Amino acid sequence: MEKKNITSVDIAKLAGVSQTTVSYVLNNTPGRTISKETKERVLSIAKKLNYRMNVNARNMKNGRAGIIGVLSFWGIGTFMFSQPIEGIEKVCTKNDIGIMICTGAEDSSGTKDYMKYYLQNRIDGMIIISRIESEQNKKVVYELENNNIPFVCVSGDRDVDGISCVDVDFVESGYMAGKHLMEMGYSKVAYMYPIKNRIFAEEERLQGCKRAVDECGKTLDVLYDFSDVKDDEAILKNMIKVLKSGKYDAFVGNARRCMTVLKAAIKLNINVPDEIGVISYENSDYANYLYPELTTIDQPLTEIGNKAACVLMKKLEDNSVCEKIACSPKIVVRKSTQKQV
Repeated sequence: MEKKNITSVDIAKLAGVSQTTVSYVLNNTPGRTISKETKERVLSIAKKLNYRMNVNARNMKNGRAGIIGVLSFWGIGTFMFSQPIEGIEKVCTKNDIGIMICTGAEDSSGTKDYMKYYLQNRIDGMIIISRIESEQNKKVVYELENNNIPFVCVSGDRDVDGISCVDVDFVESGYMAGKHLMEMGYSKVAYMYPIKNRIFAEEERLQGCKRAVDECGKTLDVLYDFSDVKDDEAILKNMIKVLKSGKYDAFVGNARRCMTVLKAAIKLNINVPDEIGVISYENSDYANYLYPELTTIDQPLTEIGNKAACVLMKKLEDNSVCEKIACSPKIVVRKSTQKQV
């Protein structure tokens, strides 16, 4: 005898509720008030009967693809891609939604792949893993917004009205870096500003770092010497001049600038961390492999990806939803700041 497929009607009969209620519970439909007891009863019966939802039928009913697109301006092999994807994947799995990786490549008509997928109903919305200062990122955001496509940015556009974004608390990141240096006994801090144009993320990091240093009555200077320099050798030469001046005993900056400080210190036989301390305000793939190992303020990127996917789930129901979330960073102390105090 052919085994009967279990349906939501069967679950409704055993649970003593309507089929509509079962549908709301199984689909985790937002905006519906259902008691915890009823939810648990429905889910328990569904599990006992080994119920399997027909995802294709659900998507056809909702007029959806059941897939979201992810576009990253970071390389696939970087921590800025792999860690957020891990968080995104957990939410998508929970909601029976697939993930399509977009590249931004254009077809023969000049249409970007993510636009084509959306217009063909192959994706329902987008998560953008952003570069804060990227002009390309701004163009994508503008295009999605103008076409009323649900999307959320990971790390970027928190300063833009109406754009949903999940990133790290930049003020807290800077404050955490400055406070750590003060606790380690450093007193003359140089903040290495990385780019020419002032952007909200960098300004907030600087604000936090300055507050921590000011609270201890110590000195913080901002170095703009490297903002227009792209060549690594030129940056290294500039850094050697700074270290020779002896003005600073601690440096805060992005991972690339911090790596340059460590290189310059080796060339000048300056001891890190006893003579100078170095701390990066961002995660780094190679922090453990530098000499000495680099202290970092890490962004909780898996959590950020997870929260971004949760926001997108809400926007798929109501695209007027706008949330801006800043997650707390954590410090990973390594040898570059472990001064004996």
